[in-house]
Amino acid sequence: MKLTSLSITVVMCLICCKSVQAQDVKAPAKTVAQASAAAKPSLQERIAKQFAEASPIADPGDARARDDASLKLAGCRDFIAATGDRVLWGGCDPVKGFDPKTYTLTEFDPLVWLKLYASTIMFTGEHVVRTEGPFSVLEMKAKFRSNLDPGDYPYPFWHSAKKWQAYLDLVSLCLVFEGDKIVATYRVAKSDPAKPPVPREWDGKWRWTDADGKAQPRVTLFSYLFAADNPHRAGVDVAYRRLEERFRAQDCNSCHAPGNAAKAKELLLLNFPNQSLVSRHKLVQILTEKKMPPEDTEKNHPAGIAEEAVRTELIQLAKTFVEAADAAMAFESSRYAAIPDADHVVISKP
Repeated sequence: MKLTSLSITVVMCLICCKSVQAQDVKAPAKTVAQASAAAKPSLQERIAKQFAEASPIADPGDARARDDASLKLAGCRDFIAATGDRVLWGGCDPVKGFDPKTYTLTEFDPLVWLKLYASTIMFTGEHVVRTEGPFSVLEMKAKFRSNLDPGDYPYPFWHSAKKWQAYLDLVSLCLVFEGDKIVATYRVAKSDPAKPPVPREWDGKWRWTDADGKAQPRVTLFSYLFAADNPHRAGVDVAYRRLEERFRAQDCNSCHAPGNAAKAKELLLLNFPNQSLVSRHKLVQILTEKKMPPEDTEKNHPAGIAEEAVRTELIQLAKTFVEAADAAMAFESSRYAAIPDADHVVISKP
C-alpha cells in the first residue's frame, strides 16, 4: 500500500506524541525519587530525633521517667550501629576541640551507655550539626537529671565535687562523628556564677546495700540492663561475681574504678557489673599476654600476674564471663533487630 504525503505526516505525528507521552510518564517517577532522597534525614538528624523522643524534659528527680527513657533509648539502633563495639564518654571543652585524644575518657558498651548514662540526660529537641575540623558534631541541648536517688546513678558522680558539678552544669550532649562512625560522646557544661554549688557527700563506697537489703547502685546490675525474660541474665551475673571476686583479690579494681588511680586515657571499669561488659573481649587476651597488671618499675614487678595458677584461673573465669555475656547481649539485641523500621522500641521492663 502506498502512503500519501498526508498519511506519512499523520504517522509521524502519532509517533512523536507517543514519545512525548512516554517521557511524561517517566519524568514524575524520577522527580519523586529525587524528592524522597532529598527529604530523607541524615544519620545525625535521626539520632537527635530518637534521643529527644526517648528522653524528653521531665522532673529531674523522677526515677520512673528515667527508667522509661532507659528502655526507649536502648532501641536507638542508629546510634548503636554507628558506635560499633564501644562508646567513649567524658567531659569536653569545645574550646579545646573534639578530638578524643585530647581527653581522658571511659569506655562503655553502647547499650550500657544508652541505658545507664544517656538516660540520666533529658533532651529539649533543639540541636545543631556542624563541622569541627575532621569531625562532624551533633550537639543536642540537654538537662541533667540532678535529683535522683544515689542508686539511680551509674556510680556516685559526687566522689569528685568537680565532676558532680560538671554534671549539674550540663547544657548539651555532643556526639562526634568521623564519617558515619561515632568516635566519642561528650557532655558539655556551662557554669553559672550566680548559682552556688550543690554538693553531695560521698561515704567512700562505690557499691552498697540499702535499708531493704538491695544492692546499689541498682542501675549497675544485670537485672537493670537485661529484661526478666532474658534466659542468660542469671548466668552472666554468676560469671561476673566469680570473676570480680578474684579481680579484687588481685587489687585490679583499685585502678579499674571511676577514680582512675592509674590515670588511664581510656578507662575500663571492672567494679560494676553492667559497666564491665565492654572489657569482656579484651580480658582473656590481656591475661594471656600478661599485660595486667602493668609493669611496676619502682617495685621491680614485671607485668602480669606472677602466680601461674591464679592467672590460669582468671583466664578460665574470664572465658566463662565472655560466653555468658555474649549470649545475654545477643538475646537482648534480638528484640530490636526484629523490628527493622522502628525508630525505637519499648521492651518489657526488667
